Amino acid sequence: LRNPHAHGGGHGHGGAGSFGHSSAGLGDITVGGLYKIYDTDCHRLHLNLGLVLPVAEVDKKEHGAFLPYGMQPGSGTWDLKPGITYLGQAANLSWGAQAIAIFRLEDENDSGFSYGDNVNVTAWVAHPICDAVSVSARLNFIYSDSIDGHYNGPHGHVAPPHFQANYGGHILEGGLGVNVMFKNGHRLAIESLVPLAQDANGVGMDREFGVVVGWQKAF
Repeated sequence: LRNPHAHGGGHGHGGAGSFGHSSAGLGDITVGGLYKIYDTDCHRLHLNLGLVLPVAEVDKKEHGAFLPYGMQPGSGTWDLKPGITYLGQAANLSWGAQAIAIFRLEDENDSGFSYGDNVNVTAWVAHPICDAVSVSARLNFIYSDSIDGHYNGPHGHVAPPHFQANYGGHILEGGLGVNVMFKNGHRLAIESLVPLAQDANGVGMDREFGVVVGWQKAF
């Protein structure tokens, strides 16, 4: 059921009940490059620098009211995305680490708010079990600030996703994965992730378990 108080000429306030929303759209575009600063047979280190172009929508509405902040397809701000990546390799083992950040370059977007800065640090180790298959283990840490600003139009105030302070927090995850190489450059990667520690800002749902599936094609 839709909450009838989540739209109209001002903020929505309502009592108990259920409601639902849906949103779809293309996200922002990131352009970037890598700069190699160290390269040997066993170790590589390079810098990442990206710029996020705010091409996606940040004004998705339902019944005339903005959808919850997290349901907007884009950030609506120009964002800087720097990082650093290290890769190591031995005969039967590979490992690496990466740190990537997102810094918002504007105080607010056209809808009146900006997402918080974000930092993602991950480290992994992988071991081949045959020519085409390898297994991996990974630690992944994510930190996000809460949202700054406020919608500049009608929006709901009836559930945790409607409040800026309920976004952000940090989580540490452990992951186990398998990578399968196929002919012609195809690669399938499957990873399961389990939270080891987490703390959400405000009122938020804890993450219990996740599965990531990826398919790559090298040209």
